[in-house]
Amino acid sequence: MNIEQTKIGETRVFTPEGNLDAQTEKAFRDSVLENIDSGEKSILLDFSKISYASSAGLRAILIIAKKQKESGGKLAVCGLHDSVAEIFSVSGFDTIVDIYSDLSAGLEGLG
Repeated sequence: MNIEQTKIGETRVFTPEGNLDAQTEKAFRDSVLENIDSGEKSILLDFSKISYASSAGLRAILIIAKKQKESGGKLAVCGLHDSVAEIFSVSGFDTIVDIYSDLSAGLEGLG
């Protein structure tokens, strides 16, 4: 899995590409957790290039959300494709993390 990372203002933006599943969730999770451990307080997960998220991928997001909350930081997700948004909704993840329509809305929401 390719995971782009950029810093926009005070927010670290992660843009993974492909599927977030049992094969890729560890690399994704470790990448984000490493940044949380380094003190990043504002993290935006840009899922505009994610076409599928499995239960393993959702578990990774849950672990990330818990760690970021414990550190006193903020976490949000943006750019969900309809099929991934439906997975978030059905699983209740839309009540766990803030979800924004796109990158600019996510940055504004975290700002």
